[in-house]
Amino acid sequence: MRSGFFLIRRICLLCTAVAASFAAALAAEERLAPGEIAEEGGAAESKPQAVRPFLIRGLRFEGTEVPANVADAARPFIGRMATKETLDELSAAMSKAYKESDVAFFTLAVPNQSFKNGVVRVRVAEGRIGKVRFVGETEGRKHKMITAYAERLQSPGPASRAQLERAFSLARDIPGLTVEPVLRYGDEPGELAIDMKLDYKRPTVSFGFNNRTTRLVEDGQFTAVGKAYRLLRDGDMTTLRLGASVDFKDSLQAGLSHSTPVGRNGVRAEARATVLRSRPAGTGIEGDAELYSAALTAPLIRSFKRNMLLRASFDAVNSDNAAFGSLIATEETRALRLSLAFSDRPGRFSYRVKLEGAQGIDVAGANVTERIGDENYFKLKGDVSLARRFGDGFYLRLKSAGQWTGDALPANERFSLGGPRFGRAFKNSLINADRGYAFLLEPAWRPIGGGDFSKSEIYAFADYAQADVFSRLSGANRTYDIGSYGAGLRAAFKDKGVLELEASHPYDQPVPGYGQDWRFSIGWRLDWRP
Repeated sequence: MRSGFFLIRRICLLCTAVAASFAAALAAEERLAPGEIAEEGGAAESKPQAVRPFLIRGLRFEGTEVPANVADAARPFIGRMATKETLDELSAAMSKAYKESDVAFFTLAVPNQSFKNGVVRVRVAEGRIGKVRFVGETEGRKHKMITAYAERLQSPGPASRAQLERAFSLARDIPGLTVEPVLRYGDEPGELAIDMKLDYKRPTVSFGFNNRTTRLVEDGQFTAVGKAYRLLRDGDMTTLRLGASVDFKDSLQAGLSHSTPVGRNGVRAEARATVLRSRPAGTGIEGDAELYSAALTAPLIRSFKRNMLLRASFDAVNSDNAAFGSLIATEETRALRLSLAFSDRPGRFSYRVKLEGAQGIDVAGANVTERIGDENYFKLKGDVSLARRFGDGFYLRLKSAGQWTGDALPANERFSLGGPRFGRAFKNSLINADRGYAFLLEPAWRPIGGGDFSKSEIYAFADYAQADVFSRLSGANRTYDIGSYGAGLRAAFKDKGVLELEASHPYDQPVPGYGQDWRFSIGWRLDWRP
């Protein structure tokens, strides 16, 4: 046996996050940018030497026991003639299988050898995380949350892909904190070290406008959202939301929410309160509403591509002639809500599925009149988003939603059609139904391949929806269907702002004689970080 190594391929794999391919479907995942891999002193790679062809009669893995799928990937090479190309294929097949295993870091090498009895020896090493160091904005910071996740990365044995992805993802979920990992070789053989570059965000403010409104609000609405972090403790986020119609009379609303971590496994508690005042022009009706919510969320699955989030909440609404969509209602509702959301991004394809169940309960003064609905309602709601990237800059998106119930629902629990989600050529919440379904198809093209405006796109769309409104005190159930098509532009500048322009036209009206004019919509949003 000769000394030295015949190096086929040396691989040190960091399970990097995949940048969000489909911004509309998975915009929240854009925080999972790939981390860097820092090579100390460079990576030396010797040139492969010639191999005299021989029949491969066996494979022997040295250094560690390989995962079953890696062994399965190598097994078909037994019985083939060994050449340099064959050994390259063997290395590639094992590497691909390793990437699909639960091992985060690995090295493959075939040493120079005599290949006695047709046996190929493959040396395998699986890496572990030995040290984690914080760099960047560290002075005066306690790092309680990020430290808890960093400790999970360090282990005496090989790093698990699932544990590594979950720890990194939960770290990047911490509100107001940007984390960029840099991987380095450690001091010991098989050991790796990670530098976590931390950037703590200051409070952020965004302003926006959209001329899409309900039939009870004229000319459009302004919005403002402010976010502050760590006001009470590490990991907290406080959000203030304000909204107003253009005349500051038709509609005014303000909402305050605060979320905080519970434990060190990604669970969060949230409390929210919103007040609404409506004075629709031409109605002579003044209304007010208060909305409260308390919720817990838990990430059952958290990784770079696949995620599952469980959410449970208690919601309360007290309204007095308040406008909900196109309805004006007086009601006091109480509801328990449970939802499960799952998303995945296999290659160029991504999808998200969310299921939600809500049960109205007669507690704490709940009261809904018969002409509005039933306070003891039950409903199921579902949302599905699919997206596929084709070539450079071409996308196809399909969105659908549905709601089922056998009860007459309160106004704030209705299935709304019309507006930016479904029925884009119609007023927001034109139809407020008890149950229904909707679909939207949207092809899009991003003509700018890179730079500050790379997320800008031109798109077309077509949608269709059908919904049922149950009878209340008298009359029969009614069924409405609407459909529209159109095209638009989304001009996005980094993550600082976006301008949306859209032209839409109805092809299926909810009632005979409904207007068939083109609708032109404009909206913008600016984000500011003081």
